[in-house]
Amino acid sequence: MTDDAHLAGTFIENAAGFLKGASHPSLGVPNDGQLQAASIALELSTKAAILHAGGSDDRNRRELR
Repeated sequence: MTDDAHLAGTFIENAAGFLKGASHPSLGVPNDGQLQAASIALELSTKAAILHAGGSDDRNRRELR
């Protein structure tokens, strides 16, 4: 694991918060805010998985934006 591996937990916690906002009940079709929150949750979860697998936060910044 890299020195950045400790950030994986923080990313997962933040992702959970965004996902909670994305899954708030709405009337039918999700709104733009919910879709944006879901996208952010997915990005943070992906970054956490990469860090857990030995990647680095710096590489995430360069390649996942």
